[in-house]
Amino acid sequence: MLSCGCQDYELDGHSWVWEYPEDFTTYNRDRRTRCCSCQELIGKGDECVQVSRMRGPRSVVEERIMGDEIYIAPWFLCSKCGEILLNLTAYGYCVELQESMEEQLHEHWRLTGFVPFADAAA
Repeated sequence: MLSCGCQDYELDGHSWVWEYPEDFTTYNRDRRTRCCSCQELIGKGDECVQVSRMRGPRSVVEERIMGDEIYIAPWFLCSKCGEILLNLTAYGYCVELQESMEEQLHEHWRLTGFVPFADAAA
């Protein structure tokens, strides 16, 4: 569900937050991964969007060793979903990373009254 403003989250050891990516990147890992939105496979050399994620420390010892922000494995979006994410965040929306990017795009269309070109001809 789209929102006009993002809430400030306090990093604890049980939840994670993510940083808004700025642009596309080339997937350079040996093992393929799935898009976190549509589940399409992303392979080495494919254009994608990488989303850095972090969480807070789970113990005092972990905080001493790792610090306040602990980066965890990034998520990736295929080029199609990544483009939607970058455009929606450019509009100023707070996007829910774990929801379908396509559904969030359709929600944007409903909110703004935009009619896609294919639908306009009908």
